Amino acid sequence: MKPRYAFALALFLGLAIGAAGTNVEMAELKQLATGVDDVFINGTQVLKDGKHTGAKPGRFVRGPGWTGWPDGGACR
Repeated sequence: MKPRYAFALALFLGLAIGAAGTNVEMAELKQLATGVDDVFINGTQVLKDGKHTGAKPGRFVRGPGWTGWPDGGACR
């Protein structure tokens, strides 16, 4: 981590991590993993005491395989 660089930081105990969104119905998929209490992205806390703060400081990063939205995307 360096000044003016973007970063994401998550501190957790590996044995406490659980995937709450596995083997569930579609309506229940938007569940956070258990065992992660605090997450900071670009210096902004986005998860505090296991609850989303509403902050969205990150940005979408597309990998080398990105070919564009199938239908051209929402913004034209």
